[in-house]
Amino acid sequence: MAYFEEASDVLRRANVIGDCEIHGYEVLIDEGRLTTAYKIGAKMVKAGEVGADHVTFMEAIKSAVGDYGDCIGCRQSSSHD
Repeated sequence: MAYFEEASDVLRRANVIGDCEIHGYEVLIDEGRLTTAYKIGAKMVKAGEVGADHVTFMEAIKSAVGDYGDCIGCRQSSSHD
């Protein structure tokens, strides 16, 4: 996906994603902060920090959040209990 790294950086800065404290995998923390991520992304586009137009970058952020979920390590650990 185009702009995945930049979109993931925005999601991390907005605390939408973060690292699992046990396994270190990137996981979805708070999808409710997506509005904050869009605001950060819009500022980046306006400042020319991203080589995409506004709509394209907002779609990249929306798409990137779908790539994160629960920690795979935690899921595997709980399936063995």
